[in-house]
Amino acid sequence: MKKIFVFGNIVLLLLMAACVERDAGYILHPDEASRLVVNALWTTADSLPTVNICRTGCLQTAPVKDCETELWVNGQCVSNGSDTVFNYRPQPGDHVELLVSGEGEKVSASADVLQPIIIESMDTLHVRKLKSHESNDTKPYVRFMIHLRMPEGMKGMQYFRLELNRYSKVFAGGSCSYGEDGRPRWRQIWFNEEYKSDYEYDFDPALSENASNVSDDDEDDYSLEFFDDVPNKYGLFCNNFFKDGRYTLYVDVPNNVAHSLEDEVGFQIVYHFRIVTLPRIEYYYLWSATALTEVFESGVFFSNPPIIPSNIEGGTGIFSIGAVADISLDDNQLKEVEMIEEDW
Repeated sequence: MKKIFVFGNIVLLLLMAACVERDAGYILHPDEASRLVVNALWTTADSLPTVNICRTGCLQTAPVKDCETELWVNGQCVSNGSDTVFNYRPQPGDHVELLVSGEGEKVSASADVLQPIIIESMDTLHVRKLKSHESNDTKPYVRFMIHLRMPEGMKGMQYFRLELNRYSKVFAGGSCSYGEDGRPRWRQIWFNEEYKSDYEYDFDPALSENASNVSDDDEDDYSLEFFDDVPNKYGLFCNNFFKDGRYTLYVDVPNNVAHSLEDEVGFQIVYHFRIVTLPRIEYYYLWSATALTEVFESGVFFSNPPIIPSNIEGGTGIFSIGAVADISLDDNQLKEVEMIEEDW
């Protein structure tokens, strides 16, 4: 495995990809040889996974033209040509190999698709949080309690990422038609808004745990330390706090969605949670990317430059596939319970 050390004005560019996935282009010292950068963070929810290919540079990454790619799944070649978008949906248990050649260089990487965590059920609780000790003002939240269970045969340290998509579902009365039964049928307008970071995890031990506190007997050359005061922007956690293979994840979501339509006759909010079971390298990659952008590059005094892991043989970047489990709940299903107040 390769390690990239980032010093001074050496910058890691985060290129936004689909969902919460990130691509990383590594900008090296001018005297260092340029290398191919291959970035692909896929999940089992992807029907057309994409790979980003570029080359390291001094000021910015440069796209690579006329690349050749090969995608092998369980020993069978499923794509061979110039494709960077593949007609392949990852499945748990797959062993996937990616080969890229361009400008006289060849790089490769592989990933094993793990089994997804099992989401058994989800409960809710209405809470009010005291957000400032200078006043008695509280703010409303919905606390989601997501009951998780490890799948059979999954042992050892496992890593996960939590995502939240919150959608506003509006029934507008401006386009009304009547069915054969004479009842009105309203046109449904969906406002799809992603609130991936719009939750708080301070009440949950696993999400609040810092990456540097994770115990792992398997040491390798991309292990990371010194992640004090790094925000958990990707909702990363591991199974340190699981008991008998089970754990209840606590997530507080602000109850602050506003809406306004003159002809509105109905409004509904849908909460969609995804828990992605990650390979170990992606877990550390996302922690290190956060440490770089949120701590080191933001100028936090005495912060250590993080080590950016890579599993691209012959180049740099990352190739990883996560296994998705999801659960949805709309606001009509929220349990009506007495509000409680607590300090933040």
